[in-house]
Amino acid sequence: MRVGKNGSNAFFAATIIVILIGVRFWININDGGLKSQHGDEIQKITNEHAIEIQKITNHHTEEIQKMKKMLEKIVDEKNIDEPKNKSLAIYHKEKHELHLENPGTKVNTRIAFPGIYSIDCIDVNEFDLFLKPPFPVCLHPVEDDKFISGSIKNRVYHEIQSVTNVLRFLKDNPKWNFIDIGCNIGAFSIPVLKMGRKVVAVEALQKNIMVFKKSIQLGNWHDNVTLIHNAVYDKRTTVTFKFKKENIAGTHIVENATAKNRVTDELVESIIIDDLLHYVNFKDA
Repeated sequence: MRVGKNGSNAFFAATIIVILIGVRFWININDGGLKSQHGDEIQKITNEHAIEIQKITNHHTEEIQKMKKMLEKIVDEKNIDEPKNKSLAIYHKEKHELHLENPGTKVNTRIAFPGIYSIDCIDVNEFDLFLKPPFPVCLHPVEDDKFISGSIKNRVYHEIQSVTNVLRFLKDNPKWNFIDIGCNIGAFSIPVLKMGRKVVAVEALQKNIMVFKKSIQLGNWHDNVTLIHNAVYDKRTTVTFKFKKENIAGTHIVENATAKNRVTDELVESIIIDDLLHYVNFKDA
């Protein structure tokens, strides 16, 4: 059969159309396969990253829990009524300047210390002009504290004129109370407590805390005294006190604790003076 020119052209065009349709169909099929393949790769990578992120999250969660337990342990060990040997800690560590809800270490004066330190107590009547009857004052062994404890034991009250002046000021001002920073064994605070005034007393050394606490217990002054076991400094940190032989009152701060002197040194947490406002519950002092 003869095919004219027009018929030939139509056949050619139909052939081209069939080819194009076939090519497009092939492209669609392969494109879908490629998309499926890339989709699988993307999903695989996403899953791998999700697993890594979860591992990192779990690791940090575990670290946070460890830090929390460490902090809780440190807080538990800060109980002043169960003395621990702090001399083994020879490194200083700066505290962060936080706004603490309860700054300082408040001493529970009603709980007795274990009998690990010799404390001698006497009745004092040197201030009978202001205070009657005599009141108890507890002391260090004289060989450890010849100036304050030694003087009081020999019936020469330490800084008697200064203490008398304080009592006179308080007598003339019935609303005044007393803040004693560096109270030592309470040579000033005890007569003030005997007068019936409130006292906020701060002391850094544990031995002084033990002696003063015994006086508070004998005088039953728990309700009027707030005793804080800290050093007062210009920042919150850890300070080291080096003891002076025969003179506990002469104990001084050293810059760094070392393995050589750690047996006789004492590490104490410091507070700033503004922290005391948390404990002052009176207006005049």
